[in-house]
Amino acid sequence: MKIIRPLTPLRQRMLDDLQIRNDSPHTVDAYLHSVAQCAKHFHTAPDRLDAEHVRTSQLHLLHQQASKSILIA
Repeated sequence: MKIIRPLTPLRQRMLDDLQIRNDSPHTVDAYLHSVAQCAKHFHTAPDRLDAEHVRTSQLHLLHQQASKSILIA
């Protein structure tokens, strides 16, 4: 079952950018999930995340031995 989330300006921008890149629906879902997980980890809205949040999140995933494909997303 797919969860429908409200279309915020940030989410719309991200969807537009991913469409411009012609990413697959699977990639789009993965990127949206990654942003949601990062925001959840830092207990903040996605539009409040900055580059340092992303870096810290990537380092955490690296230490957890996550797939390299996740780290470049």
